[in-house]
Amino acid sequence: MTIYITLYIFLLLFAFLEKTLDKGKKVSFIFVSLAIICIVGLRKECMGYDLPGYLNSFDDLSNMPLLDTIRLDHYLNYEKGYVIFNTLFGFISTNHNAFLFTCVLISFLPIAFFAYRNSSRFTLSIFVYLALPPFLLLFSGLRQSIAIGLCLFSYEFVKKRKIIPFALIVAFAMTFHSSAMLFFVVYPLYSLKVGLKGRWISVLALAFIYLAKLPLYMILGKMLKSELILDNNGAYMLMIVFILTYIFCFLYSKQTKEENALLNMFWLACFCQMFGSLNSIAIRVGYYFMLALLPLLPNVLNNIENQYEKVSLKMVISLCFIAAGIFFIYNGDFAQTYPHYWFWD
Repeated sequence: MTIYITLYIFLLLFAFLEKTLDKGKKVSFIFVSLAIICIVGLRKECMGYDLPGYLNSFDDLSNMPLLDTIRLDHYLNYEKGYVIFNTLFGFISTNHNAFLFTCVLISFLPIAFFAYRNSSRFTLSIFVYLALPPFLLLFSGLRQSIAIGLCLFSYEFVKKRKIIPFALIVAFAMTFHSSAMLFFVVYPLYSLKVGLKGRWISVLALAFIYLAKLPLYMILGKMLKSELILDNNGAYMLMIVFILTYIFCFLYSKQTKEENALLNMFWLACFCQMFGSLNSIAIRVGYYFMLALLPLLPNVLNNIENQYEKVSLKMVISLCFIAAGIFFIYNGDFAQTYPHYWFWD
């Protein structure tokens, strides 16, 4: 755990610098992003449950002529954009480590930029990120990680109400992972204003959805004309934490346009969690929306006027996310995050 503990110490140092230096936020963004990209991008190939399959596919596709790749009807269950990306990268290098580093770079940098542009405290956003499943996904789920990064990059165009570049980026993300299509809903939800009463109603709606999750799940399967498999994984803890976090955030929110939009986005993550105990795919669908918490939580904490309460809550919440992050990294079986190996080890 040495490298991860070092990362957290590094983060604490930059949390102090972010608060004390004039350009502390920008400095933190550069160095913290670089640290995470290096830790994940320069890992050994044994870290990541799905990595052997991805690297074998890269070996095949990187040596394939581009026209042959384009003409392929299908390649495993991979989307076309990811398949072509493998071939195009093969023109630059067929080295596995270079490929993994590039995947991490284009997956994580948009997430870091999203936090930098929208959060009042970048380092606190990263504490939150390290405790969420999308961080673990960086180690194993290459396709969806890239799709998530692209979708969060498109959020800048949501804020500027530029639907064409937003739609083009999300459509491009879908060529890496089809689940990215769900991010289209973020554009109309950005303008949906919900007051405090509406927020409490949305919590009751989540409770109703949870109680009716099985029939709703079956109805969804019939609509999609697909037999949805139940894995009954017992994933309740994240659901409870998300609902409590959602309530905390809207109670402390100043109901600004940006906070309202992020709350709407995070509600979708809570919605996905209602079905998480039935099928883990529902949880993975929510990855796109749970990252709204990166700017949302620091921003609502910043709204607290009582300085003692603000500082105390920031310290307690930071420690909770640090503990959760270390726990999930240590027990990240599907991501194989622990122990950490550099590619040269």
